[in-house]
Amino acid sequence: MNGGRARGRTGGRKRALSARQLEQARLLLQHPDQTMGAVATTFGISRSTLYRALARTSDQIGK
Repeated sequence: MNGGRARGRTGGRKRALSARQLEQARLLLQHPDQTMGAVATTFGISRSTLYRALARTSDQIGK
């Protein structure tokens, strides 16, 4: 892995949502008529992925 890092490679899977998309999701979820399922479908991800992404960012904000 050190050789890969030297060439600019990182391990792991890419994030399902960018920081900008997460912010857009948060804004959509502020509307009372929007559901988690509808927002997740908008971004082409599952509800569980959206919950996980939102929880991950809220954990980082709290640090």
